[in-house]
Amino acid sequence: MNREESTTKVRLLIIDDEADFRRAVTQGLSRRGFDVSEAASGEEGLSRIRQASFDVVLLDQKMPGLSGIDTLRQIRDIDNKLPVIILTGHGDYHLALAGIHLDIVDFFQKPVEVDELSERIHNLLARDTVQLLREPTISELMAPPDLYPR
Repeated sequence: MNREESTTKVRLLIIDDEADFRRAVTQGLSRRGFDVSEAASGEEGLSRIRQASFDVVLLDQKMPGLSGIDTLRQIRDIDNKLPVIILTGHGDYHLALAGIHLDIVDFFQKPVEVDELSERIHNLLARDTVQLLREPTISELMAPPDLYPR
């Protein structure tokens, strides 16, 4: 299957309060074969997720009403496996940490380059299983006891 055939099936939801940004990203990704739906708020995005299935969500961090992280918490209650990419013009350490704890798959700094975003989405979906960004558990960090000298 070539890239063009595979992208026609990829359903994206972009949740962002900036209409011009949504429109520009929607147009750019639609031209690259994605099926893009839009939501202007976290509440609207959650409603769309309850009504239809999506392959990836592009989620703005800073929105009136529900913030991106608050929206992401509720997305996880609906579908804990849905890949979410955070879009932000206001990224910081605490946002990154909160997103990692809520199993985001990627961050994108605004303004986004549509070609790069498209490529990252393709790479994400090409993996056998989506690898979420997360902190390693203590057991993953610890050396097995049989490696310690006696």
